[in-house]
Amino acid sequence: MPQLTSVGAIYWLHLAGLGSIQFNNVVNQAKSITISDTSLTSLEGINVDNVDTFDINNNRYLNEVNVNLQTVAQSLDISFNAQQVSASFPSLQWANNITFRDVSSISMPNITVVNASAGFINNTVNGLAFPQLTQIGGSLAIVSNDQLSNVSFPQLSTVGGGFQIANNTQLGSVLGFPKVKSVGGAIDFTGNFSSAQLPSLTLVKGGVDIESSSSKFNCSSWNQAHSDGDIQGDSYVCKAKSVSTSVAIHATSGASSGSGSASATAAASTTSSSKGGAVPLAMEYTSAFGALAAFVFQFV
Repeated sequence: MPQLTSVGAIYWLHLAGLGSIQFNNVVNQAKSITISDTSLTSLEGINVDNVDTFDINNNRYLNEVNVNLQTVAQSLDISFNAQQVSASFPSLQWANNITFRDVSSISMPNITVVNASAGFINNTVNGLAFPQLTQIGGSLAIVSNDQLSNVSFPQLSTVGGGFQIANNTQLGSVLGFPKVKSVGGAIDFTGNFSSAQLPSLTLVKGGVDIESSSSKFNCSSWNQAHSDGDIQGDSYVCKAKSVSTSVAIHATSGASSGSGSASATAAASTTSSSKGGAVPLAMEYTSAFGALAAFVFQFV
């Protein structure tokens, strides 16, 4: 279609023989674009500014997604394409939902707001850098990115839902969120990190569960936030390989609004050594992070 520039929607599904497209004049207007299960190696010829949905998935020969999108009203989803696919959206300013799975690099240098949720699941990226992002209205999940070693969200101040960082085996520290002040749901950080801090944090409406397998991890900043009343959810757990701290607060009603209630029951027994202080003997706890769990299930 060498003359096509505008279309209501592009919906290409299960077109295994489709290896190339010819949009010589470039399609620059489309309300929705879904391209799934094709043999395309490039999206050259598609370069829209504003869409409701941009969903590129299961195109096993597609190595690059580079589009000058500016806004995405509903969802942006790049999932399960070529093993080393790179995703670049240099002009994107805001999106409602964003999801990336099985992507080797992600570039969104100018995005400032995600209205709903953001998920980065099972990618091979070395780093996640969002230098202009200030607000995520829903949940943020960074889960099972085996090569991820650096996370940088220097301007992010608000996460409206749950905040999860889990099972990123190369992520040695969680220090890339210096301005996060409030989290509307629960916080769940799990991994092998030696440090994890949110130095500007003043409000968590859900519970907090911080668990590191590193013996170097210290819970002092989280203990202080809990003591100061910054954590309003039902449960607080922070523990490292050699240190364990657990506090449970039982409420008669939900402790947080919107997407982040948390409830827990905890039982712990400790014994004191005359020289060594308290030594944890046993600890059992169960916790539910409300909408955070529901959010994660959408991606896993």
